[in-house]
Amino acid sequence: MKYPNVPTSKDVALLAGVSQATVSRAFSSSANLAPDTMRRVMEAANALNYRPNALARSLVSTHSNIIGVVKGHTRNVMFSEMLSEIVYGLQRADKRVIYFESEENDPIDSLTDKILQYQIEGLILMYVNLTSELTESCRQRDIPVLQMHRYSTGLKTNAVLPDNYRAAAEAATFFVERGFQNFVYLGGEINSSSNMERQLGFLKRLKQYGFGAPIVRHGLYTYEFGQQAMRELAPALSLPCAILCGNDMIGCGAIDVLKYEYKLEIGRDVALIGFDNIFMGSLPPYSLSTFTQPITEMAQDGLSLLFANIEDHKMAPVTHRYPLSLIERESTKKK
Repeated sequence: MKYPNVPTSKDVALLAGVSQATVSRAFSSSANLAPDTMRRVMEAANALNYRPNALARSLVSTHSNIIGVVKGHTRNVMFSEMLSEIVYGLQRADKRVIYFESEENDPIDSLTDKILQYQIEGLILMYVNLTSELTESCRQRDIPVLQMHRYSTGLKTNAVLPDNYRAAAEAATFFVERGFQNFVYLGGEINSSSNMERQLGFLKRLKQYGFGAPIVRHGLYTYEFGQQAMRELAPALSLPCAILCGNDMIGCGAIDVLKYEYKLEIGRDVALIGFDNIFMGSLPPYSLSTFTQPITEMAQDGLSLLFANIEDHKMAPVTHRYPLSLIERESTKKK
């Protein structure tokens, strides 16, 4: 349907006294026009209240400038921060974003057909376990894929990841050096790459110090799982005890049960470390020690990888891992 009174690039060209191609160039990110020509085009566009149609431009171009972004279901606000950084970077690069989010317990394959209906130049997956079906569909269409935060082994794509193994090993060293001899690991989804790396790093480092396997529980990366796990474990915990939590939400749930239901002193009786540095964990009732991720750097570097892959589809897959920094708060300070 063509709406009446909607100005077109032809109208702008006529008023400015230039060609329609010159108007298109004036609104491209790589515009290289004489200052007087640019001024005339912009004055005409403003007079007509003209705005270029990005979708229409993509139809006549070899590049759609559309990047698909898919985020898995999570209540962790850290991923909202990461999503914002990705979108900011795409906007600065003059890319258009089409966003999908998988519903709870739905596999990414349920979105494959919807994603591929669009002429996307690249696909970014956040907090998603990539499947061979989606990978093969993208490969057949020559669509580069970037995995962020999680990855699937055996599927060759670019990936930008936190160094979970190293951080969890650092947590084990931290606890041991402070005299703890009893340990618990509260992980998230058992088959997620982040959980497997954190659990392995924590257990291996404890073993190097001569400790046996700690108590291990898995669940969702939620406040409720932290509560549930502590209600199960707290009555039989050997104190003092050190707990590494798969994320800050788990840690906050655990603290509330330990502090208010079992009257234990956080930091002295039980020390806890989480991951992600969410705002909730920094509040005084929790003051949760945590590992923070370089979100801005990861987003920027990930986009650089994706853009390079869009330009060179034969580029060999690259994996970048980023060190995490421990922020010590009251949850690990013995009173």
